Amino acid sequence: MKKYLKEITIKEFKTLKNKHFKLSNKLNVITGANGTGKTTLLESIIYAFKENVVCNFDVRPFDRDTIDTTMILNDGTTINKKSNSRIEDLVIFVLDNCGCDLPQNKIKKYAEKLKKESKHNQIILATYQQEIIDIADNIIKL
Repeated sequence: MKKYLKEITIKEFKTLKNKHFKLSNKLNVITGANGTGKTTLLESIIYAFKENVVCNFDVRPFDRDTIDTTMILNDGTTINKKSNSRIEDLVIFVLDNCGCDLPQNKIKKYAEKLKKESKHNQIILATYQQEIIDIADNIIKL
């Protein structure tokens, strides 16, 4: 069984406070207006699972003492704040539309290709583009 990130609870991290999110093992799309926390949610995942994440942007600096998150995998493994080592059989692909080098009209095709051909266990994409939202297996609205 491939592992994937099933749930995220953020008590406090940057602009996100008291939030709970459920994810699918396929294409998860985080959507919302500018400043709602899309990239912050991605950063919380990268921080928790740094050794298991492939992403297209650098995490912005922050005070690591201020993060209060809990991540739950589909096998029941719980990570509070940060994993200290690589978790076997877990690969998460994280893509921030704002940080992507692809032209806006190519993002949907890229997301579709990732969804079909990806060797990653899970894809989490932050975007505001409706056409990408339309192909999502799971939508997280901020």
